[in-house]
Amino acid sequence: EGVEFWRLASGESLEWVRPATLDSHRVVAVGIAPDEGRLGLGLEDGRVLVARYIFEVHFAGAVRQVHPALTFEDPLGLGVEALEKVALRHDGESRLSAAGIAVSGAVVVARRQQREGLMGPGPVEEDHFNIIGALQGRPTALLLDRMGRQLLVGTDQGELGEWALGDLGEAPVWQGSFAASSAPITALSYVLGENSVVVGD
Repeated sequence: EGVEFWRLASGESLEWVRPATLDSHRVVAVGIAPDEGRLGLGLEDGRVLVARYIFEVHFAGAVRQVHPALTFEDPLGLGVEALEKVALRHDGESRLSAAGIAVSGAVVVARRQQREGLMGPGPVEEDHFNIIGALQGRPTALLLDRMGRQLLVGTDQGELGEWALGDLGEAPVWQGSFAASSAPITALSYVLGENSVVVGD
C-alpha cells in the first residue's frame, strides 16, 4: 500500500510513496481536500495519516514536466476503531480538521492547531470529540467546512444533521437535522463558497 499519482491521459505513474507507518497499519478510508492540497489516509487503528501534496513543474529542454511531491505529517487520532469514511480540511493557516465514521457507526472529530507565540510559533494543540446527536439513521457521509467549524452528517435514512464545532477545546453543539432525501445519503459536497450543499443518494 502507498500513495500513487497517475497521468490519466497516458496511464503513466508519476509518483509512488509508501510512508513507514503503512509497514504495520492498513489504509481503510481516504479523504481528500484538493483545494488545500491535503490527503487523509484513514487507518485501521482509528488514526488519520495526513499528507500535503504539491505539483512541481520542471523543464527538460523545451518539454514541460509536472511531478507530484508528497510530505507526510504526524497522524491525527480519531479513536481506536477502524474508519469507514474520512473527511479532511485545512484552513490555509494553522488549523487541520478531520472527521471520520468508525466501523461501529460512531462519528468522531479531531483538530490540530499551531498557536502563535510571542517570538514565533507557539504550542501545537489538539482536541478530539465523539459526536452525539439525535440522528435516527446510521451515518453514511461526512462534510467539513474549511475552517473546521461546521460538520454535516448524512445517514442511511436520508437525514442530514449539523453540528457547530467552534474553537479548539469547545464541545460540538448539535444544530438539528432534516430529511434531505428518501434514500440513503452517499455523498456530500459544498458549492457556491460553502453556502449550499449537494446531496448524493
